[in-house]
Amino acid sequence: MAQPTGRATSDGPSPAGATDGRPLRKDAQRTRALVLDAARALFAERGIDVSFDEIARAAGVGVGTVYRRFPDREALVDALFADKIEKLLDLVGQASEVADPWESIVQFVERGTAQMCADRALTEVVMCASDVHEAFARRRDDVTAAVESVLRRAQDAGVVRPGVEATDLAFLAHMVSLAGAHAGKETAERYVALVLDALRARPDVGPLSGRPLSMEDFQEIVQSS
Repeated sequence: MAQPTGRATSDGPSPAGATDGRPLRKDAQRTRALVLDAARALFAERGIDVSFDEIARAAGVGVGTVYRRFPDREALVDALFADKIEKLLDLVGQASEVADPWESIVQFVERGTAQMCADRALTEVVMCASDVHEAFARRRDDVTAAVESVLRRAQDAGVVRPGVEATDLAFLAHMVSLAGAHAGKETAERYVALVLDALRARPDVGPLSGRPLSMEDFQEIVQSS
């Protein structure tokens, strides 16, 4: 897959959305916006495997128009998700700045699951980015490292069970987001409360058994769910 050139932004490779640096005409800008809006809604509901034919139908344009604006799936994902991954990193960064280690975990789990509930494709792009976009795969590693830092601080403070790994948090957040997307916000909040209860260290809770998921395991789960 060809790699993109230039810095990716939420509006595409250039401020006006042209792939060659020249501004698009107003009608072309409107068409591009229709395609992006349709793709954003379908991706959020069903994930990034939605076909370009479906995106074109939802946007009310021909599929050839979609390909002229976005020659491959990587270009479309790039336009839609670069800013969302940065917001996810900001979310983890904000959690790391919370003084209380347990409240830091609470903030990350609550806000992270809410973000994924609202956008099913976000987890796919972040955690399975190597199949879509090499640059996003690198940002995935940044997200993982940031989550591990928040988690280790909480474990060092004795407020999160020892043995919990970043992939455990990712898996639990993904499962909650699927439940929330299917059954709504209140269901997601129910399972967030259960997850936080399971994570919290207590004198009467023994060590975890079994091995944590590897990142490869988690990617397979996300891709099959």
